Amino acid sequence: MTIALIDADIIAFRAAALADGEDPFEPGQKRKDMTLGDCEVIAKEQIAEILTACKTDQLLLIFSPDDRKNFRKSVSSSYKQSRNPGGKPRFYWELVNSLRNDFRCNQVDGMEGDDLLGIFQTGDYFKDTIIVSSDKDMHTIPGRLYNHVKREFHDVSTNQANWYWMYQSLMGDSTDGYGGAPGYGRIKAERLLPKVDDSDPTIFMKRLWHEVQLCFIAAYDDEKIGIHQAIKQARLARILRNNDYNWERKAIRLWHPTEDIWYPVSQI
Repeated sequence: MTIALIDADIIAFRAAALADGEDPFEPGQKRKDMTLGDCEVIAKEQIAEILTACKTDQLLLIFSPDDRKNFRKSVSSSYKQSRNPGGKPRFYWELVNSLRNDFRCNQVDGMEGDDLLGIFQTGDYFKDTIIVSSDKDMHTIPGRLYNHVKREFHDVSTNQANWYWMYQSLMGDSTDGYGGAPGYGRIKAERLLPKVDDSDPTIFMKRLWHEVQLCFIAAYDDEKIGIHQAIKQARLARILRNNDYNWERKAIRLWHPTEDIWYPVSQI
């Protein structure tokens, strides 16, 4: 039976945010007619719709840790520094606790829920999985993906996943607080990266990384700085996969093209 690996951060946020919307009877004012119970019903309806779409009754809700400690903030202090300046919706944390009590769930200290989704999808923890998320970063993970907001299914190959990861590394993500290579936007990045094909994933990844390095070197007009920045941006853009986390040591692998570099969660 397929296990739906659900991005529960998004489920909780979307349901709780409805209670902070505009009052339909008092324009310009926050609505007062919704309770925590209403948010719980909405969240559970979302989950039920997801299970129906994915044709399964098995799920695992994946949350980010409450303290939001994140290894990427050790890579760059600007990572998600300006995200959600107004804070979470008023019922968010209560809703999170409610969902944890009612459903099978998981989270890991030091990493975002996205990373745990990637680890479970690419490991052998379950026989068959599908990630459920509307986050574009999930296109960097090989396997099946269901965007429950757009109601779209995707089969992401390893080459497609690596292409999108390198694309994000090159272009950056202003929402998450990392800039990519200066001067490289969406159109330029798409034009310069090799097209996705069916070649051996190891060979295709080498081609991708070669082009990304050249772009960063050109952007900084310095080989050493360019390569350093390319590795840093790739670490920020990479959603963890199974071989990027050591459960026994509780350590995260900081991506590097040739070296094994591990970062203990206890130092985050």
